[in-house]
Amino acid sequence: MIVDQMRGAGFTAQHLQDERIEKLAHEITLLRFFGSFPKEEKSIALAESIIDGELFGGIPQVKARALALIARYLCVGERAQLAKKWLSCSKKLCQTEEAAIAQAFIDAIELSRVDAASGLLAGGA
Repeated sequence: MIVDQMRGAGFTAQHLQDERIEKLAHEITLLRFFGSFPKEEKSIALAESIIDGELFGGIPQVKARALALIARYLCVGERAQLAKKWLSCSKKLCQTEEAAIAQAFIDAIELSRVDAASGLLAGGA
């Protein structure tokens, strides 16, 4: 695959990948509540691209933030297991505020308790 050849040659254009990750994550953030916006499809495509696709070469902080955001957006319903997987990938890259927030959402849903996320208020997140 061309992506593998580019990585092997040391060509990652990291700053361009970071910009693309941030742009796509921002788009999902802004449009996720509109019924006509394909939030799940866009989120899945971005996560897969970050994990082992064309955006793999971004810096860990940018990738971790985006994966955690996606995990939070998709943690309810049939995509919950994917959300947990992406949150785990995010945490392996580096610790972010977004990961702590996503974890609180996942915990609240799993425990069926809204107060599980109350620590976010005390933590200033």
